[in-house]
Amino acid sequence: CMACGHCAAVCPNEAIALSRDDAAPAVATVFPARDNPAYASILSHRSFRAYSGESVSRDLIERAIDAARYAPSGKNAHGVEWTVVEGRDTVREAGLSLTARLRKVPERASRYTYVAEGEDAVFWGASALVVVHGDPAASLIRDDGVIAATVFDYAAQSLGLATCMSGTAQNAPDLIRDLAGIPAGHDIYAVVMVGRPAERFLRLPERERPRVAWR
Repeated sequence: CMACGHCAAVCPNEAIALSRDDAAPAVATVFPARDNPAYASILSHRSFRAYSGESVSRDLIERAIDAARYAPSGKNAHGVEWTVVEGRDTVREAGLSLTARLRKVPERASRYTYVAEGEDAVFWGASALVVVHGDPAASLIRDDGVIAATVFDYAAQSLGLATCMSGTAQNAPDLIRDLAGIPAGHDIYAVVMVGRPAERFLRLPERERPRVAWR
């Protein structure tokens, strides 16, 4: 358990509690600050690992990508490129392949002992993957890639989609490169799962209080 608090955030009976001395108390609603939708969307953003299986239209993904072109970019270079892998079955096969690979890695295998055979413990039933990549020689491309992916992530959730950035997938660039047909010479800066949510978050999970020094 990494104390993400999602179990407590989805429980309809508030039967689960995570107590941390350094965390703010759970908030009773997932839509705080209704008078400020932008602020509320930041607080209510979650990483989804349960998807309904319903397909996601290209239009919604394209709208979220379009929002990301307004993301900050070093020297206004905007060198980020996008590849979308569509199809739940395609995504699932990639997830199963990566899950099987991770079972064989000694330092990672224990994390997958709870995963049943045939269960995708990487992409969790997502309908699509959005891969953010670019030429590593471009100015500040790594930072631009992460920022653009984050803006896409938030924009997609504002459109009713469920998303999650997959560090596991990003750490398997050979698999993602082959799956998505990433151009030779490009580096991968983010892999974002996209789908329809299978669960509804009812409240905010606890988070550590920020460590701030005023000078």
